[in-house]
Amino acid sequence: MIEFQLSDQDRRILDYVHSEALVVRKYAREWDDRESELPPNELPEAKEFPGVEPLIDKRENDDDTSRAVLEMLMTSERSWGDYSVAIRRGKSGLGNAALLGAGTPEQIKKWNHLFLAMAITEPGCGSDPSMVETSAKRDGDMWVLNGEKIFVTGGVRCQGVVAWATLDKAA
Repeated sequence: MIEFQLSDQDRRILDYVHSEALVVRKYAREWDDRESELPPNELPEAKEFPGVEPLIDKRENDDDTSRAVLEMLMTSERSWGDYSVAIRRGKSGLGNAALLGAGTPEQIKKWNHLFLAMAITEPGCGSDPSMVETSAKRDGDMWVLNGEKIFVTGGVRCQGVVAWATLDKAA
């Protein structure tokens, strides 16, 4: 029989994240009204919330909830506070996930210390990677990109961008 109850430790973790979300929620309307500005990297109350990692480290190996499910529940709690405002900003962007998933060890070493944005969304195909029309062509030591992106996730905060492109449109 499958048990769908959270352990006491997982409940403490989610309660902690919910407490952060309560603080964030206080700022949501303010930053909605100031949509042309960027929220700060850290809210004033962040010092009261040193981070959830110590609670996660205390999880038992036999905890019934998988780490992936716990992360999903934590994301849900954080989004309840506000999706665009956070108690403190992460140090990596969506582009870092792409780099870690598909980059070479050399690329990861060179770029993963930066906050990387993700440029995949194009007119007519949204964010479907199989439909990307932007092409990439090698020109000596450089790559030449030809195409159009209509949204870059994390672009306003990034230090670099992972741009999705195809080497062969017929492939």
